[in-house]
Amino acid sequence: MSRISIYVIKEISSSFLFIFSLLTLVVWLSQALKNLELLSNDSVTISSYTFFSLLLIPKLSMLVIPISIFLAIIFALNKLRLDSELIIFGSTGNSNRDILLKPLFVIGLFFFSIILFLSVYLVPKSSAEIRLQIIEIRSSSTSSSIMKEKRFITPDQNLTVFFKKIIDQDIYGLLLHDRSEKSNIKTYVAKKGFLDNRNGNNSIYLYDGTMQMYDEEQSKISEIEFESYSINLNSFDKVVQNYFYADEISSLSLMKKILSSEYDNYEYGVFHSRFTKALYVFSLIFLPLIIFKLIKKPDDKSGLIISIIVTFGILIKFIEITMESILINNNNLVIINYLLPIIIFIIIILFLFVNINYIKEKLKS
Repeated sequence: MSRISIYVIKEISSSFLFIFSLLTLVVWLSQALKNLELLSNDSVTISSYTFFSLLLIPKLSMLVIPISIFLAIIFALNKLRLDSELIIFGSTGNSNRDILLKPLFVIGLFFFSIILFLSVYLVPKSSAEIRLQIIEIRSSSTSSSIMKEKRFITPDQNLTVFFKKIIDQDIYGLLLHDRSEKSNIKTYVAKKGFLDNRNGNNSIYLYDGTMQMYDEEQSKISEIEFESYSINLNSFDKVVQNYFYADEISSLSLMKKILSSEYDNYEYGVFHSRFTKALYVFSLIFLPLIIFKLIKKPDDKSGLIISIIVTFGILIKFIEITMESILINNNNLVIINYLLPIIIFIIIILFLFVNINYIKEKLKS
């Protein structure tokens, strides 16, 4: 590989790393903050929450990488153009197109491999792990998720609790609202309590309190005082089934389902979309070269042309997402899903090799 190609790759790589890091950080923070409520509503430690947030990175990277490399190539090559470096490279006797094709082809193969690895292996694996984390959080016992002071907590749709003070397993100033019996809603208020969640137990003991019961049929409230009372919390524990969506199932498992004809349309579509997704990266990488085919001089105005190319890049991503959805609904279009990104890439390459001036002269004549 020539020094010029290595230099171009370095320029694009530095731009890519900056754009990719910035976009990934912004998107990751938005997702991490969106799930911040897990720390307050469930028994989730900071380390578990951090691990959960890090599992989002592979999927976010797969979304951000194509956009980042597309913008990085536009930025890096436009910088080379404005600094007249492309003119210097052209003094070797080669056109800008020929100089840039080789490094962009190398970059294309590299990112094709990265996106294919993410799409086929890493993203399904991380998505499955996220699902397991969610199942673990939702399946945690009620007793482990309510031990928080001065906060109304609803670990289950039929239970709301409030604890004024907690010292180890001892609780002071309790309020429990039990809606498990719709026609007989109970509210417990106690000065002291004790949470027993050891040795498989899952009960809370109330001392020196009152129990108010609302009879919906008679529209009547009755109140009973008690010295001690126990409530079994097992009935409020959530039972979550280990159900995985198609995008959380490994590619190998999906392939086995397809080969044994035990798949549905969604699984079939997701499996093939994992491969077609990587094909679109070639179009996004070579599309910016059209800018430098249409702009000849460093001082030429490029804003409009760059805007048009960026619009085409967005359109390619839109086509990718749309075709994935269509494939899920109609599995018969699987061949078209593979051919379309290849056709788009061929059109871009053909345009790069077309002599526009020659066509203009022919049209005039």
